[in-house]
Amino acid sequence: MKTDMGTGLGYFAMAALVVGAVAFSAPPAMAGNAYGKDGNPGKAAGHAENGGPAATNNGNGNMASAMGSLNAAHASANGLAHANAKSKVGMLAAYMDAMVVYEAEYGLVDWAAYDLIIADIATIDGDIAALQADIDALDPEDTDYVTDKQALEDQIGVLEGDKAVLQADADALTAAVDAASTDAAGNLQDAANKDGLIDADVVDAVNSLLDGKSEDFTHSTVIHESEDGIAEIVNPSE
Repeated sequence: MKTDMGTGLGYFAMAALVVGAVAFSAPPAMAGNAYGKDGNPGKAAGHAENGGPAATNNGNGNMASAMGSLNAAHASANGLAHANAKSKVGMLAAYMDAMVVYEAEYGLVDWAAYDLIIADIATIDGDIAALQADIDALDPEDTDYVTDKQALEDQIGVLEGDKAVLQADADALTAAVDAASTDAAGNLQDAANKDGLIDADVVDAVNSLLDGKSEDFTHSTVIHESEDGIAEIVNPSE
């Protein structure tokens, strides 16, 4: 759910959040990876279509074992509604609330505008790569080598500045949804006692157990690829 800029699950940090079965506008194609709007709409592999996880084993043994303290998600709706905020159940209630905010913010993002910005960034990246190739092709023995190299580097500098401006614009468009996803992941991490085992399947299992236990949180409307993004925030890839 960024190129060394911004917070949350932005441009390169968010490769997994694309619309699944929800009626939000289609997510943008991305050249990056954890929000990851990666241009591949649909359910994440291994996830159930509109309910619990498709499998009971995520490669780390029994799912219940992998979830550890996140099994507190078995709590009743009443228990979640009245839980102490410092308890595991209370932290999961806060996670649900944050996910509801996330879903709302996701639907408010102008993804068409975001798409255009990301496409422009990709074009700039291509231009920079071409200029770098021109630099690499220069003959160091040529009398104009230093001048030619500097001229090409200056062009790259201008493009890098243009790219930074575009990235800031993209970050601004997703700032609210990035913040909401970070809040949700933080609440989930607080409730967990097995951080190293929290992957998208575990997040999916938690969402399934929490299904319908608050007025606004339903597993069928969760953007399922957000589960990859939430897991990525809790356990960043090496």
